[in-house]
Amino acid sequence: MAPGRRRTRARLARRLAGQQLAAWGVPYDSGTSRAVALVTAELAANAVTHGRTPGRDFRLALLLLPEHGVVRVEVTDTRPGRLPPHPAAVPAPSGAESGRGLLLV
Repeated sequence: MAPGRRRTRARLARRLAGQQLAAWGVPYDSGTSRAVALVTAELAANAVTHGRTPGRDFRLALLLLPEHGVVRVEVTDTRPGRLPPHPAAVPAPSGAESGRGLLLV
């Protein structure tokens, strides 16, 4: 996939996250909104870059947990049933910018 399309999808995910937070009453230019936008864009770009399957995209889910003061951001790539290997099992080549997989909880 061309870098421009990756940026477009990450940008769209970031904007959708900001719009959803605003709908929930979180000000658009607040620290929370900016932090969620940044995390969303980074995770979406990673899913598009490394989890792509022809004809499929990624899923974005946002959950507002006001009782805990938390916004949960979930980005699932097109292969949610396939987890990356344990980091110790398959070391990435020295100096490689990719190849480690990503699993954040």
